[in-house]
Amino acid sequence: KNTLPYLFIILLGAYAMWDLTTPGLHKTHDSISHIVRILSFQKALDDGQIIPRWAPYLFEGIGSPVLILNYLLPYFFSSAIHGIGFSFIDSYKITLTLSFILSGITAYFSFRSIWGKLPGFLAAIIYTWAPFRFVDIYVRGAFGEAFAFIFPPLILVAIHKKWWLLLTVSFTGLLLSHPVASALFCLFFFPYMLIYYYSKREGRNIFLFFACFILAFGISAFNVIPSIFETGYTKFSPSNTNPYVHFPTLSQLINSPWGYGYSETNTNDWLSFKLGLAQWSIIIFGCLFLLINFLRKTKKRIDTLMIYVLAFCFAAIIFMLEISAPLWKIIKLERLIDLPWRINILIPFLTSFLGAWILNNLQGKFKYVFLLIILFLSIYGNRNHLSIIEVLPHSENYYITSYQTGDDGGEYATIYRKTTRGTRFDEKIEVVKGDAKINITENKSHSISANIKAKEPTDVMIYAMYFPGWKVWLDDKQLPIGKECNITKPKNETRDTSGLILCQIPKGDHMIHVEFTDTPLRTISNLLSFISIFTFICLLFPLLYRRITKRRI
Repeated sequence: KNTLPYLFIILLGAYAMWDLTTPGLHKTHDSISHIVRILSFQKALDDGQIIPRWAPYLFEGIGSPVLILNYLLPYFFSSAIHGIGFSFIDSYKITLTLSFILSGITAYFSFRSIWGKLPGFLAAIIYTWAPFRFVDIYVRGAFGEAFAFIFPPLILVAIHKKWWLLLTVSFTGLLLSHPVASALFCLFFFPYMLIYYYSKREGRNIFLFFACFILAFGISAFNVIPSIFETGYTKFSPSNTNPYVHFPTLSQLINSPWGYGYSETNTNDWLSFKLGLAQWSIIIFGCLFLLINFLRKTKKRIDTLMIYVLAFCFAAIIFMLEISAPLWKIIKLERLIDLPWRINILIPFLTSFLGAWILNNLQGKFKYVFLLIILFLSIYGNRNHLSIIEVLPHSENYYITSYQTGDDGGEYATIYRKTTRGTRFDEKIEVVKGDAKINITENKSHSISANIKAKEPTDVMIYAMYFPGWKVWLDDKQLPIGKECNITKPKNETRDTSGLILCQIPKGDHMIHVEFTDTPLRTISNLLSFISIFTFICLLFPLLYRRITKRRI
């Protein structure tokens, strides 16, 4: 009986994801970008980058800092799956599938722990069977966003049950999965926690909550801090996409045609923004339930939380609509969120909370009527959302040599580049002026070594896109970037050779070594993560020791 709900959730999740078993890479907005990132991520790991920082295959082979500036946890997960024998494409699809199923399992576990089995099961179905979840997987291929759904239910139950270690792990997972999802869910959970603990007169738990969050931030610092402070060295900015022409209408949130296209300007969209039949029904039920409670003047402690969640749900909807544009401008929300409809990521969680709460508070036959209605609307409302549009006609080897940018239109090109395109070169180091012979002795994802026999003073070009961290040594002596070595400037030429590394080599026999290293910021971030992980282990060990010794007794 205890495992039956989990079995149903797994089977329903497998059914929903079944089309991903089609051989090959399915076409989505971002599937190619994620595959080439996974390939570069694995190459970086194979070359000894414990924390993969530099993606060598991207931008026609001159590399990209995309791994520094993006979430890493889904790639670690897919790399582990690849390590047990699956192809890169299958690892990507398995990760998407498991993220969907695991999010249902965490939702059931969390809401069951708070309100019981039936509310937990209903919440799991609402949480997974929402149109936006299928948009993420089958239309957008939003790798990190899909993976991030695993963690919010665990944060919720950790708050209620005061499971501080779980809270730390869950926040860490969320922070390492997707930045926008992390920011939006933090905006929800911080006030939620304050309301919950204040209503229970548990001020000490507020301190413990923030301590856990700080510890989680510390563990994820190796990824989060560089992504915040070093993005400025690239052409990326959320405001590159004008959010003010991408507000969906209310009618689109209620019902918009299912499509596999993109969010276009104004309302000429080929992408569905609908919240879902079950989700809208729960919002309406929630308003009616609240109104009935108000008219009856019943007072329940949980009502405060329900009011907050319902209000947050309406706020999320409003901020997706054009009516909120003045607020966007006042708080400069475009610096965080590039497309207003991405706030839809909150709706599956908020409505699963409301659905579980309503079911828990209904009595008699109304409980089962509500349960059956929402279950039916969840499955029926998504019956046409469970398929891919097509399979791309390329083998996995194609993506190894396709040299994609790994992002949306080259937005992670560094500020030193004239264009957002890559440039393909035959060699990693090449003579551009003078007379010399080069013999490359090492060519890894993050380092290049070569012997140079220069018959005269020679200029050599290192075909790696410059980003803070690249260093050059000649005969074990570092050549500072900006002196003996320079970042190439833009020129009026068809082939973009800007943003690369140009070094002056004196006459004679030399050994040159080029390596992508950690900046002081990355080194401090790594140290902070190490200290935080050590702290977490020190907190975890006594708990495990007590449980083990208790079982022996």
